[in-house]
Amino acid sequence: MGKESPINKSANYTKLKIGLIVFILLLIVFLVQMYQRAYRDNGIDFTSYLLSSKALLKGTNPYETGSPFQYIYPLFLTFILIPLTELPYWFSLILWYITGVLSFYYSVFFTLKIYKKGDLDLTLFLGLPFFLLVIILSNVIQNNLLNGQVNFIVFILSILFFYFYLEKKTLLASFCLAVAISIKIVPALFLILVFRKERLPVLWYTLLFVIILCVVLPGTIQGLKIFDYYKEYVNKFVIAGINETPSALNDHSFFFTLYGFVIYLFPVLIKIKLLKIIFSAIAIIAVITINYKSPIEKHGKNAPFIMSLLFLSILLIGPMSETHHLIYILPALCLVLYDFLINKVKMNKRTIIISIMFVVTFSIGNFFKTGVYYFISIVCLYILMTDRISWRIKIA
Repeated sequence: MGKESPINKSANYTKLKIGLIVFILLLIVFLVQMYQRAYRDNGIDFTSYLLSSKALLKGTNPYETGSPFQYIYPLFLTFILIPLTELPYWFSLILWYITGVLSFYYSVFFTLKIYKKGDLDLTLFLGLPFFLLVIILSNVIQNNLLNGQVNFIVFILSILFFYFYLEKKTLLASFCLAVAISIKIVPALFLILVFRKERLPVLWYTLLFVIILCVVLPGTIQGLKIFDYYKEYVNKFVIAGINETPSALNDHSFFFTLYGFVIYLFPVLIKIKLLKIIFSAIAIIAVITINYKSPIEKHGKNAPFIMSLLFLSILLIGPMSETHHLIYILPALCLVLYDFLINKVKMNKRTIIISIMFVVTFSIGNFFKTGVYYFISIVCLYILMTDRISWRIKIA
């Protein structure tokens, strides 16, 4: 390859500055909005996290703090946030905000690192592709940052699991996944990758770390009482979440799941409780089948696409559908933008149509929030990722 011309370098540098400037301006606006929300009487989700941490420290139930944003995660998060409860509220807010922003940035970095490995020039992506990524996801980024959500942290930990897993760094991969699961259970879906004899140590180490993080650490403060809390947690949130019917039964529907889509089309089927399990299984089996036919250990170039499918599968099977969860489309978006704007991969008619469908349906979803738009946009990305996997297998 020839050297990049000065004109191209200058153009890329200009795009880089524009992309970063837009991102920084948005972050400033979101920071101001976050503080406005955080000082309301009800506070934000992060306020609830701090209240639950204080409850754990005081020996009371972290799941019963009276917060309107009820704490619904394992107790590990309440344990690690205890130091922030000793800081001024305004300072803990800014630390949490910065952590979220850095987690978002490094999620992009490591997604592309998994894709390009040692050949990554991030400056190319931080121009036009990053600008488009931020614009497309601006509503999702805003929702996470304004409410002090923990999703960005779970997200970067999950991606680091994939990164270290591919590098065959068993302990690091297991620890990252265990921390992600200990904060929010849904990354446990990624364990389907390790049900191979040679990768089983990842499973055992992950489970060991989860026990330490979720039971041993909070147990050092409240002892055996945490088992009563977990019993309440399982009954009130986990089982209730599985049995919960989708809100998509009227004109105010909002869902990402395959089950929610079917119920939206045929409301009468809501009486069949088993359908939720069936349609969740379909999404999981699809990814298992793809990985079985072309395992990421043998076809490493498939890894980022299979990783993206697993994140999309969380949306397709998750017990709850909320705007901030849409951050899980980020890996797929990064790969699409990198391929078509930097790698200049030729787009056939099918790819162009599906890409346009994604942009249109996702944009409509941002404006109207209800209906099938978000679901269709997720399915569009799912198709784009599976198409790229098929292409990779052909040239492998």
